[in-house]
Amino acid sequence: MNKTVTKPWGFYVQLAVGDGWLTKMLEINPHQRLSLQRHRYRDEHWVIASGIAIVQVGDKTVRMTEGQHIQINAHDWHRVTGGNDGCTIIETWIGGCNEQDIERKEDDYGRVTT
Repeated sequence: MNKTVTKPWGFYVQLAVGDGWLTKMLEINPHQRLSLQRHRYRDEHWVIASGIAIVQVGDKTVRMTEGQHIQINAHDWHRVTGGNDGCTIIETWIGGCNEQDIERKEDDYGRVTT
């Protein structure tokens, strides 16, 4: 059973989970962005499924389009912003698969945890 969770930037659907991994589909609304965040116990791999994503990892920001992908290692500060039409990302976690493994540095929606 897929789990859908509404967020202020859009929503995500949990697609599959296994021992030490989890896969989600993130739907990011136009010009909305996730918090600037990092994780202690998991790496993430993002594949842009549709739209344009503005991806920040550390001090670097890149514009990514359908079919491009990026690796985000544990402890890397990262965020994504949806382009003019938003974007869809397939996100795979490797390592600790716990939603509480998140530290927010900046957030447009008042959810900073540091």
